[in-house]
Amino acid sequence: MEESVALVSIYHLDELTPYALIALGTASAVFLSEILTLVTFASILALYIILKYDSRLFVGTAIFMLILSAVLLASGNSNMANGTAIIAYYFLVVGVLGLMIQYVRDSRNQKNQQRPQKTQ
Repeated sequence: MEESVALVSIYHLDELTPYALIALGTASAVFLSEILTLVTFASILALYIILKYDSRLFVGTAIFMLILSAVLLASGNSNMANGTAIIAYYFLVVGVLGLMIQYVRDSRNQKNQQRPQKTQ
């Protein structure tokens, strides 16, 4: 019984990790310097690639933050809108890089699967 609870907990933890990494990226962009934010986003991208998470989460977050930035700008809070837009562009760059790497990885896998196997 305890083993199944532990496995379920690990499964849910693995399922929530991509979202926790997005929250970490947002927090680093808000509270850290630009160079530390860059290092944090590069590390998060590396984790997404190694663990094969879906990089479209970054692009979705960027779109949400750009909409939020437009709302903030329309409400007259231009400083916060600018900061939100900068964070959105970090997410967009990392998301596009992740999607490019996924595309290259998938195309290599397809080429390897299409090659005929040598028989002896």
